[in-house]
Amino acid sequence: MTAMNFLKPLSALLARKTSLFVSLTAVVAFFAPELFAWVRGCAQIAVLGAIMLAMGMTLSGADFRILASRPLDMALGAAAQYTLMPAIAWLLAESVDLPREIAAGLILVGCCPGGVSSNIMSFLCKGDVAFSVGMTTLTTLLAPVMTPLLMLHLAGEQVDVDAAGMIRSTLLVTVIPVALGFALNTVFGRRAKFAEFKLILPGVAVVALACIVGGVVSAAGDGILRSGAAVFAAVLLHNAFGYIFGYAVAFSARFPESKRRTLSIEVGMQNAGLATVLAARHFPAMPDTQLVSALSCIWHSVSGALLAGVFNRMDSLLAAKDPYAAAARTLNRGGVAVIPTDTVYGIAARPDRPAAVSRLYSIKGRDAGKPIALLASDVAAVEKFGFKLEGRARELAEKHWPGALTLVVGGEGFRVPDHEKTRRLIAECGGVLRVTSANLSGRQPAADAKRAFAEVGLTADCTIDDGVSPGGVPSTVVRVLADGSLEVLRRGAVDIGASAS
Repeated sequence: MTAMNFLKPLSALLARKTSLFVSLTAVVAFFAPELFAWVRGCAQIAVLGAIMLAMGMTLSGADFRILASRPLDMALGAAAQYTLMPAIAWLLAESVDLPREIAAGLILVGCCPGGVSSNIMSFLCKGDVAFSVGMTTLTTLLAPVMTPLLMLHLAGEQVDVDAAGMIRSTLLVTVIPVALGFALNTVFGRRAKFAEFKLILPGVAVVALACIVGGVVSAAGDGILRSGAAVFAAVLLHNAFGYIFGYAVAFSARFPESKRRTLSIEVGMQNAGLATVLAARHFPAMPDTQLVSALSCIWHSVSGALLAGVFNRMDSLLAAKDPYAAAARTLNRGGVAVIPTDTVYGIAARPDRPAAVSRLYSIKGRDAGKPIALLASDVAAVEKFGFKLEGRARELAEKHWPGALTLVVGGEGFRVPDHEKTRRLIAECGGVLRVTSANLSGRQPAADAKRAFAEVGLTADCTIDDGVSPGGVPSTVVRVLADGSLEVLRRGAVDIGASAS
């Protein structure tokens, strides 16, 4: 067994059990704080940088182009961050008449920007990672102005945020690691070995997050036990209302599901580590203010992992009830799905979702110069897509479709699979899907879901398990030339014989 054969399923297990793993780490850190005493200063920055490097390695140019094309989404997210969380903290403090120290700590947490841990949660629950990273960066850069202004207005307390320090931290922890990861993905993302390496990134991110939580718990020490029910309830409600109202804002703005999840997490998870530093600096005589910030730092990471697990569990329940409906939902919101066909299992994306198509190349490690064919629900869907089937092409389509023949017409390859459920799925997703075999480039195609999941399923958004594909052999690919003759580009399941001449 190679190291990757061990690490890939381990990474998948950690991604599924993130909340449990992080919670257990917090318990271990409480009883044995010396194990995580190293997660301080430069070491903590290095761990956070490793997390963001892993996030950057999942991003493509298409992600950032889409992000840049919708600046109002970022503006709405930042506005939600700096209005909802401060307002919720103030309302909680006023409605239950919290003691001044606790109220100041809660409002301070609410006035801080989004935390880096939110990027991991977005990644784990199939959210919009580029949007998450963009929001974290934007709200952090706004913090030197927004945090002091909001604290003065809502709590009547003066705090100073080191603008130069915030910019430096943002560069070291977020911008530079993400840029480096993005560059690596851009240069090496089409290579199968790199695509395989990316399958362990979820596990790397979860372990790094657990280290950060362990470090915070070890530093907080006995203060956690002194928090009391009132402090914990205030922290829990503040965080929970942030998740709920963040999702509600995204829903009202008609964001796709991936962005709804991301905005929910971004709004609910604050940079409580920054709040802890500010509380220690500006409120040294108010220990409960520091305690609220430290407890928020721990709880936000645990609750974020729990929420990511809830989102994933919802997906799993839907997939168990109707896997094809779950896949349609995933594809229509801009995700990537592993689907069965009549030949071999494929990995699919909607052609009108450029970020999803880019992910197909990245997940498979496919050369950017190699086009990905389109599976269609029927001939009418091919023609609706803009390609008229005439002459020899129509003759072959009528003879072999549905079936395992891919026709290359006008620079695009089309096929109608002989798999009724998959054709219905394609019809629900606009009539055509970009589909390539569910295996890393250079490897044998997968004829069953278990093999397909082991190859590419860890980084896809969902996988349909519908048994063994009946064909087990890739389709035959032919190009229809201008004179009506055929050029065989790949021999496969269909033997066209003399008709190729």
